Amino acid sequence: PVAVRVFTSIQEKTPLSVLMGSVIGIVTNGTILGQIAMYQKPVPKKGKKEE
Repeated sequence: PVAVRVFTSIQEKTPLSVLMGSVIGIVTNGTILGQIAMYQKPVPKKGKKEE
């Protein structure tokens, strides 16, 4: 959905500042989502406990 905003901004010939704001938003949101994926705790494996 956000990539569509960038595409329509290019098609409508909006100012570069509006286009760059959308691009920067995509990059920062992607960075945050990437960090969440990288640093989340691993899911414990279900199985029998060996004693």
